[in-house]
Amino acid sequence: MSPRWWTVLSLGVIVLGVTAAAGGVAGGTDDAWNGGQQNQPVAASQTQVLPQTEEIPEADATVTRITVAPNGTAEWRFRILIALDTNESVEEFAAFEREFATNQSQFLDRFRERITGVVDSARNETGRSMTAGEFTVETGTDELVAQRRGFVNYEFQWQNFAATDDGTILFGDVF
Repeated sequence: MSPRWWTVLSLGVIVLGVTAAAGGVAGGTDDAWNGGQQNQPVAASQTQVLPQTEEIPEADATVTRITVAPNGTAEWRFRILIALDTNESVEEFAAFEREFATNQSQFLDRFRERITGVVDSARNETGRSMTAGEFTVETGTDELVAQRRGFVNYEFQWQNFAATDDGTILFGDVF
C-alpha cells in the first residue's frame, strides 16, 4: 500500500460551523457519521483536517464532530471516509485494516500525543484547566444505500473545552 496523503490536526486551521442550539448540525450529515442512525449533537463541523496517521487509503471526505456538554466537556470525533467502489479500493482498505489491527496502539499513541499537545497549548493560551482523555481509534465499513465506505474514527474527550457561566456554555477561546 502506498501513502497517498497525510492529514494534520491544527487548531489554528480548524474552521468550525457551530450551531447555537442543541440538535443543530453544521456541515456533514448524520449519515456520514453513523450509517443513517439519527444523532443530535450540540455542535458539529465538517473539515478537511485530521490527526496525522499512518498511511491510509485516500479519503473521500472527513467529518469532525464536536459535542459540548453543559459542563463544558466536549467529545471530539474525527471520521475519515474512504469510498470502496472498486476492487482495488476494497483490497487497499482491507490491507490498511490488517496493518491497523497489528499496530493499533501506534495509531492511538500518535493521536493521543498530538491531541495532548493541542490541549496543553489551549490551556496555556486560555489559562483554564483542561485535560484530554478517553482516546479511541477504530476502523470499519459502512454499507449505505448505494455506496460502501471504509472509515477510520478517532475520538477523545476534552475536559473544560468550553467555559461555563451561569448555565451558559462559552467556547471559541481555545481557537
